[in-house]
Amino acid sequence: MALCGRSPLLLPPQRPEPRRPRAAQAFVSCSRLRNIQSILTQSSKSQPDGILCILGIDSRYNEGCRELANYLLFGLYNQSNNDFERTGFPEEVLDDIIILIKPDSVHLYCNPVNYNHLLPYVAHWRNLHFHCLTENELFLARAVILSMEKS
Repeated sequence: MALCGRSPLLLPPQRPEPRRPRAAQAFVSCSRLRNIQSILTQSSKSQPDGILCILGIDSRYNEGCRELANYLLFGLYNQSNNDFERTGFPEEVLDDIIILIKPDSVHLYCNPVNYNHLLPYVAHWRNLHFHCLTENELFLARAVILSMEKS
């Protein structure tokens, strides 16, 4: 006897893993960004112009920068993130990112490889300015670095 129009031999559909709805994730992400930006607008004698977060080798793997990026990007740069491992790109390419947080805007500097990984996390931020190398510019920059290493 079929229940609800299904054959009794069919298994019920698997429930998807519980995930945070995108709207809630966008709200939390924007709220986290506003929390960081509020540091810049607190009344004090010396107000900083911005917060510079540099990841990877360019910051000598600064732990504070990595923690800030993980706070804003929901743990994207945790050591145990399997999404990055599956890409096949070296770590120095994936963590080649700079975030400049200003009181009223954010500037994100990245390369074409990590752009696609970052976009879902930051697309809803207000006054976001992406600065991304083209694939050709990235190729030329790598060629220059390789030639300098050989010299």
